[in-house]
Amino acid sequence: MKKTNYNLIIKSLKELNNNELFYKEYLKIKDNPKELEKFLSDHQDDTENIWKIKNPELVSHIMEEEEFLPLHHNVAILKHNRYTPLFFHKHKFFEIVYVLTGSCKNHFSENVLTL
Repeated sequence: MKKTNYNLIIKSLKELNNNELFYKEYLKIKDNPKELEKFLSDHQDDTENIWKIKNPELVSHIMEEEEFLPLHHNVAILKHNRYTPLFFHKHKFFEIVYVLTGSCKNHFSENVLTL
């Protein structure tokens, strides 16, 4: 791969998507009731993410392949969203995590693995 292609890919992956922007802001203010109230009001149209932060225990605990893989595929490469709060879950498939730049922490039951 040419260096310019690599740089374009890295630049694209570093851009925050809407979910990452939402959760990055949420993580900064979640412990401040006044700011949290304003945040929830400002983002009231984002019903899915609002529901998740209000009901983390109800977020699906068993992840199905169909949620991630395109139809008739058995492998997918996906960017994992940054800043997402912990929603403990299980997979009915294998997940391989590759950290391209930087580091992250993965939580497995009561263990934390820094990648």
